[in-house]
Amino acid sequence: MVMNKNKFSIWGKAGLGVLLVACLVVAVSFRPAPAKVAAAAPGDVIINELMYNPGTGVQTDEYIELYNTTNAPIDMSNWSFSAGVTCPIQPGIIIGAHDYIIISPYIFLTLATYGVTNSCSYISSGTNLSNGGETVTLVDDTAQVINSVTYDDVSPWPSSPDGLGPSLELKAPGLDNSIPTNWAASTSSGGTPLAQNSLVGLVLPVVTNVSDPNNVTDSEDIDITAEVTGSGISTVELKYKINFDTDITLAMYDDGAHNDGAASDDVYGAQIPAQAQKTLVRFKVEATNGSGVKSSPSTDESINYYGYYIKDPGVTSAAPIIDWFISDDDYQDLITNHRYDNVFIPSVIVYNDNVYDNSRTRIRGDGRDGPKFALKMKLPPGYEFDLAGGSNIAIGEFELLSNAYNTSGLLPTLSWMTAQTGLPNIDYLPTLVQKNGDFQGTYVYANKYQSQWRQANGYNSGELYEDATEVVSGANSLSRINQFRDDILSTQDINATAQRDYVLDNFDIPKTFNFMSALGLVSSWDHYVGNNMLQYYDADTGRWSNLLWDQEGIYKGTLSISPYDNRGSSLANCWSYCPVYNQPELRDLYLRRFRTLTDKLYTNDSLLGKFQEQDAVYQTETNMDITKWPVRNFETDLANMESAVPYQKNLLLSLGAGFSWVLPAAQTDAERQQVYLDVINPDSNNSNEYIRISNNADTPVDLSNWVIEGIDYEIPAGAVVPANGSIYLMRDDIGYKAGHSPVLVGGQYTTDLGSGGTLTLKTDAGATIDSEGY
Repeated sequence: MVMNKNKFSIWGKAGLGVLLVACLVVAVSFRPAPAKVAAAAPGDVIINELMYNPGTGVQTDEYIELYNTTNAPIDMSNWSFSAGVTCPIQPGIIIGAHDYIIISPYIFLTLATYGVTNSCSYISSGTNLSNGGETVTLVDDTAQVINSVTYDDVSPWPSSPDGLGPSLELKAPGLDNSIPTNWAASTSSGGTPLAQNSLVGLVLPVVTNVSDPNNVTDSEDIDITAEVTGSGISTVELKYKINFDTDITLAMYDDGAHNDGAASDDVYGAQIPAQAQKTLVRFKVEATNGSGVKSSPSTDESINYYGYYIKDPGVTSAAPIIDWFISDDDYQDLITNHRYDNVFIPSVIVYNDNVYDNSRTRIRGDGRDGPKFALKMKLPPGYEFDLAGGSNIAIGEFELLSNAYNTSGLLPTLSWMTAQTGLPNIDYLPTLVQKNGDFQGTYVYANKYQSQWRQANGYNSGELYEDATEVVSGANSLSRINQFRDDILSTQDINATAQRDYVLDNFDIPKTFNFMSALGLVSSWDHYVGNNMLQYYDADTGRWSNLLWDQEGIYKGTLSISPYDNRGSSLANCWSYCPVYNQPELRDLYLRRFRTLTDKLYTNDSLLGKFQEQDAVYQTETNMDITKWPVRNFETDLANMESAVPYQKNLLLSLGAGFSWVLPAAQTDAERQQVYLDVINPDSNNSNEYIRISNNADTPVDLSNWVIEGIDYEIPAGAVVPANGSIYLMRDDIGYKAGHSPVLVGGQYTTDLGSGGTLTLKTDAGATIDSEGY
């Protein structure tokens, strides 16, 4: 919530006058300068409050509050942060005794939103506080650490400061701020910048060990108990609600007569009467004393209620079941007013008997106009789950695709196919969705490259962009990808040495081969720069690659092995991968990789078999969806798929007759035997260390998933060594590029070669190809 919005509006004439006056004052002095002290010791200035994910939804409304714990003013000239943000504090900044200063992205926005002035702005540095938690470290002008906090948005840290309005406050300035339980959510929306924290001096009751009912049936009264301790407790109450009705309040007793155990044992009890099937019950416990009210769930948490759901035992499915609850008024608001604006509406999600109160839902993607639309769902901050049958990656937000054009087996099959190419795949899982207890449809659950996925798949050390127009993670602007595009389009002459060298130095070529193969294997027509793609810059290698999203647009009766086949001749449509295809020598390597995958997926009908297998598993759910949404025709889709896959197979195995490209013949063992370890170059400087693998065969050889024993290294999928040529494996890709001419790079290993040893090269099947000492 934006605080003091009217008072500090920067657009009205009066507000502008206030702002200009404030700016003039700031230009002269941040605060009256008291007497300075020469130095400070660790702990003299502490991190006292963090607004790391503002409830306004505007990241530049974040701030860090610092507090002087001493009885004397401290000169903070030239202090800075060594972790979290980059903000060199200017000379002349003094923090008074037991006083505060604010560090934030932008002085004017902080003034407009909170009515306070910061002492250091970090918007120009491109840094910001992580919404998922990180370390923030304050250092003085000698680099001495004065204070450091590693906060998080999951238990035991409070979760409601993660975007729900409160800041994260230290409960009292004398507490150790490295201990999570010494922090709490501010009771003031927007926090307490430049003021005493809201919880200082409060001694509230402590409410713990609240009951967690599971597998509740419609014949059960449910006893709720909670342990409540503290002084001066006047009341303990259970508040519960049925579906979206108003709260019902029951007194809780510690008398031994309410299934609460022994009398006066600090355990209080009350009973919720039995409810009908398909009923959502949510509840909380509140205890009151002279300092105020303490609840469980507390205001620190991102949920407002615990809960349980009385399921209909007749609802079963081969697919996971997600129960989605939304009030009738909110649902009507969603479909009437928010089909196109991406506004999230309050909801509750139930999965595996866990109730996720205070979740949020919006309409997403294609099909917004249709009766069955896709959904994006967010669990409350700090909560996550992984759907059964997937990759065991727990996430806090996910997509429910409407699956409007294809059978339930299509997207899971395409996800499996993507994994066969060597690209990391996301979960596409058919899911039965119930809305307020009734069947809503069969959807496809997708975890769209969220932070947990990126962490698990090694995409957390760089920058991820969607459709080259939106930052997903790792960057604060589009400047790097815009520069990448401009550099490519400025060297469009495909025969120019400039473009060849640029491609060799800036593209992850094995991953690009895999990406183009994933498109061509199913003749995808719905992926191009700006549509259903993500671009990744790897900070460890300085190289770019692509990821796939929304793979439904496939098989239109023609091949698209060349990335230009369905996108015209303009590089502008595919600049994030076509430059690799443009290089004749790299094109030959790509076609070799494509032939490997054709043999893997089509020769033995692996792809068709996987599709038929998946479709059969979810046939019941498909039929239910046809009944609910009769405008769709799954049977036609299934027939089309079963004819399209063999047709694609026949086209591919004709080796591209009549097209601008020709697939090579299948790889032979004799060709693999022509590969050898050519140069092993250990060096104390990692920038000069490398391994060169060469090939004496007259055709490229696919080295995907071959291994090098001695450094425990698996060559990345998509690495192909040229005919009568070489490929390099680097110890430090960025360092090598800085001091050497461009070469074909297949990957970067992490184990140092040391001063000597033996390396053994083996195929992905374990056959030894070469062994060399160095």
